[in-house]
Amino acid sequence: MTKMTPIFEDDDEDKRKNRARNRKYYEENREKINARKRKYREENREKINARKRKYREENREKEQARGRKYYEENREKINARKRKYYAKKKQEEE
Repeated sequence: MTKMTPIFEDDDEDKRKNRARNRKYYEENREKINARKRKYREENREKINARKRKYREENREKEQARGRKYYEENREKINARKRKYYAKKKQEEE
């Protein structure tokens, strides 16, 4: 890891101490935190799924456009990967 020269050394030290404190707290209370998350997810599963559905509906076109753009930009790479996979699969069958 490269060391960056901080602009405000006190702020950097405070942030480091804070991160260390948070990391220690999380390590000590990992099971309790995960149990709390599981309980929340169980109790609010329908609400969470509804939120996901709403997001997907609102952003469906945007996600499809992003996928099409990626495919257009990387068509050769994708096709090469497919050819390599099917050649390997064919070789295993023989």
